[in-house]
Amino acid sequence: MDKPGVDSTVLRGAWRTPLVVIAAGCLIALLGFGARSAYGLLLEPMTSARGWGRETFAVAIAIQNLVWGFGVPFASMLADRYGPSRVLAAGAVVYALGTAGMATATTGIGLTLFGGVLTGLGIALTSFSIALAAMAKVVEPGRQSLVLGIGTSAGSLGQVIFSPLSQLVIAEYGWDSALLFLASSVLFIVPLAFVLPGNAAVSGDTKIEQRLGRERGGEKWGPRVIDLDLLLYGKKKISTDTLTVPHPGMHERDFVIIPLAEIAGNMSIPGKGQLSTLIAACENHSVKKLIV
Repeated sequence: MDKPGVDSTVLRGAWRTPLVVIAAGCLIALLGFGARSAYGLLLEPMTSARGWGRETFAVAIAIQNLVWGFGVPFASMLADRYGPSRVLAAGAVVYALGTAGMATATTGIGLTLFGGVLTGLGIALTSFSIALAAMAKVVEPGRQSLVLGIGTSAGSLGQVIFSPLSQLVIAEYGWDSALLFLASSVLFIVPLAFVLPGNAAVSGDTKIEQRLGRERGGEKWGPRVIDLDLLLYGKKKISTDTLTVPHPGMHERDFVIIPLAEIAGNMSIPGKGQLSTLIAACENHSVKKLIV
């Protein structure tokens, strides 16, 4: 039996338990926030090796913070539209490229582009707030505050772990090796991201279908007890692993657009056009009213 307030269909697959999701989210927060905390240790060895002034390094980190701060809201919007897994995975790649690129930068402009813009964008896209939101989906409301606290603590723990580790790598192998170490560490976010749950709206529909007796796994286009689809969400276009809005193919199905036109005749489907135009384009209408 499902716990109150928890959508169990969010956890696709027997292995994706709440504990596994929480652990993955905590590791994402630890890696993402921990790697960033080590950049300050690179100031002295990096500027000395490149012959830069402290202001060159400081400007790059300042731009990194600005890009990070401005980028987080947009990253959250992307996570809502495309799912947290895709955004976190893409962000980890950008984060790693920016960090590794810092090791190859020989000019202040190069450092600003890699360490400032690219790394700042990667940090925003791997923001632990995205992971925390996904973690909160798998526990009942009464425990969400606890889970959010654990996730935030994991980010702080990352600073405790990465600072001495990075200092050790710098002392033993050099600052450029430390940057490669940080870049490699961030890439572990990619597989962890796909442990997080998908879109809750689709999961809710699936759960209702199950309660009403629908069984999946049979004939793809065969008869079914009930079929719930999310057709539109305002004028938004959404594409995630589990959800596509507008519903693909709805503009070609008269049994969808004709009843929809009776509800909202002036409606248009984003990217497809007005309902009246779409209805006219459908051939051999087979929809008949049962009640007049």
